[in-house]
Amino acid sequence: MTRQISEINTGTFCFSANDLFSALHKVGNDNVQKEYYLTDTVKILRNSGMPCAVVKTADPVEVRGINSLAQLKALEKEIKS
Repeated sequence: MTRQISEINTGTFCFSANDLFSALHKVGNDNVQKEYYLTDTVKILRNSGMPCAVVKTADPVEVRGINSLAQLKALEKEIKS
């Protein structure tokens, strides 16, 4: 099933500040790692009746992550070509 998924979460979110801060107070760390996940706010807001949507990009290059100088150079080369 996982291999059929062709989408990724770029980690880019857009919130109303008031809604976000309200949801953050409800985020828990009841997981094995005992970590708090920003992504939990989406479920919290959705469960409270707030609209939530996914936006797909037409060009995946626009949202590609860069974690090193080598990745930056490769992306620059790809954009210029």
